[in-house]
Amino acid sequence: DADHETLMARLDKRVDKMVQGGMLEQLIECYREFSEKDESFFENGAEKYLTRGVFQAIGAKEFFKAMEYLWTKDGGRLDVGSDTIRSDEEFKRLFGEGVEQTKLHTRQYVKKQRNWILRKMLPLASSNQRIFRFDASLVDPESWALNVRDPALLVVRAFLSGDEAFLASRSVSSPISSLTPLSSWKKTECSAC
Repeated sequence: DADHETLMARLDKRVDKMVQGGMLEQLIECYREFSEKDESFFENGAEKYLTRGVFQAIGAKEFFKAMEYLWTKDGGRLDVGSDTIRSDEEFKRLFGEGVEQTKLHTRQYVKKQRNWILRKMLPLASSNQRIFRFDASLVDPESWALNVRDPALLVVRAFLSGDEAFLASRSVSSPISSLTPLSSWKKTECSAC
């Protein structure tokens, strides 16, 4: 786990790395394949595709407007070497919006995952199960090894060897259950909803 701000920054950086690593080329190839199979893909087939298959993945449907613009601007073609990609300000704006939407949807997905772990998985853990939380907020390799890797390896080794005494007597890190007891949670409702 990591603190909220650190995690959100890492997620955004991950999307930026994907863009730098050739995301545009992959998107063009994917959208080209679908537009060649269905000639009406950009005209009226989008709804049919954007809700299933590969387009459900975060980072695919977010770029529909940019790909549609490229397809329209370049006369029904999707080409990595297009002048539109290099010089068209509207395409750059639409692609930038797709990047920002991908970042937003990635952060929202991670929030859902974290909430699921806290609200669904942890309450199912019985009292004899130990769940440890390792803080991965510090990003330098030395801190990560000290705070995450090494303590996690100790826990795994103790578990695999059946060393209950180690697991019971040693605080490798804060067990998640000790952070905020579920009994202290309050349910609130939005008055507007």
